[in-house]
Amino acid sequence: MSIASRIRNATLALFASSLLVCTTANATVLYTNGDFPNNATVQGWNITHGFVAASTFDLASNSTLTGADIGLWAFPQGDALNTIDWSIASLPDGTGTTYASGTATISNSTDFGLNNHDFDLLLDTFALPNVNLASGTYWLILQNGSVTGGDNVYWDQGGGLSSLWANGNFLGPDTNCGFSANTNGSCGLSFDITGTPNTVPEPLTISLFGAGVAGAVAMRRRKTKTA
Repeated sequence: MSIASRIRNATLALFASSLLVCTTANATVLYTNGDFPNNATVQGWNITHGFVAASTFDLASNSTLTGADIGLWAFPQGDALNTIDWSIASLPDGTGTTYASGTATISNSTDFGLNNHDFDLLLDTFALPNVNLASGTYWLILQNGSVTGGDNVYWDQGGGLSSLWANGNFLGPDTNCGFSANTNGSCGLSFDITGTPNTVPEPLTISLFGAGVAGAVAMRRRKTKTA
């Protein structure tokens, strides 16, 4: 194999590997709100039996969402959330744009024991189906939770920077978040959004690729002149 061919093949391999690195990053936490379970002492909002709760999240860059973790209050006799209806939208009340929705099965649940109100604190995980979103602010909306035992399950109000919407109302510290005397500084709900930021090749990678192509062309021209 000629030197030019070797350089060309090496350059293509470098370019392919750089694209692979850019598109297959490991899932990471894209947004987090609340301090669960440490702040799970105020109140929770029902996401079963027809009740709806929602909280905002921000994306710093275009991203692919692959999962969510939600902090919950459950009755301590073994109640557990099995499935949940979720949606991601521009507004929480159904009047805006819905970017994605579905019914998710809880894939993992971590029990942190009882809080000061004698509710079980659960951190539940469910998958999102590779939801691609641009940078910006969105609402995560949860409802129609299916619960072992049939009791209510509540989404923890853990403070943080997120806004809260529940049962048809925007709620803020000026209204004590609906009915609580303690707001934890805000009314946001406890959750994480996980996924991967959608990146592009760095300038250095592009420069290396260009240099490799230029080198391959130069070697080919040199060989042609000496033939």
